[in-house]
Amino acid sequence: MRPSEPAREPADDIAIPAAELLARLDPMPYPQRMRELALHARRLAGTSQLSALLGDLRSRGGYGRRTALHVAMAARDLGFVEEILAGPDMGLRRAALRAVRTLPVPDPAVAAALQDAPTELRLALYRTLVHARRQRWRSNCCTTSTTGGGIARPPRCSRPAGARPSRSGCREWLTR
Repeated sequence: MRPSEPAREPADDIAIPAAELLARLDPMPYPQRMRELALHARRLAGTSQLSALLGDLRSRGGYGRRTALHVAMAARDLGFVEEILAGPDMGLRRAALRAVRTLPVPDPAVAAALQDAPTELRLALYRTLVHARRQRWRSNCCTTSTTGGGIARPPRCSRPAGARPSRSGCREWLTR
């Protein structure tokens, strides 16, 4: 689809069930489907229909949860994104990292994502924080505590007791 072409409405009525919305979008090519879904989400932003749609999509398995995340990010529903970041599905949590980079996700939600994250997800989150230029997190990323009492440090980020932090902080290991 060309940017100059007007977007087709996925539905005349914005309060439609998730099954009907997905059925209307299903025959479209993926890029157009995602654009239509995002436009629909923006129309629902701030309404109770958005939370109903997100709940309905979330109950539809993996595809529904990923679609719900896309809708929430397009509608800027930070509460839903926070729930995903703290949720049990690591693949979905990794997909939600784009929201950390592009939306004003609160710092406590980002910290909650680190609490039980495996190393791979933790490293992806640290990279996202650097790419997002979240200065506060770049300086504090080495001191995040985990629920087990340990420190969720990225590799090559720990330093001996009493040593001064390097000027680049955690950035050294992120560029390798």
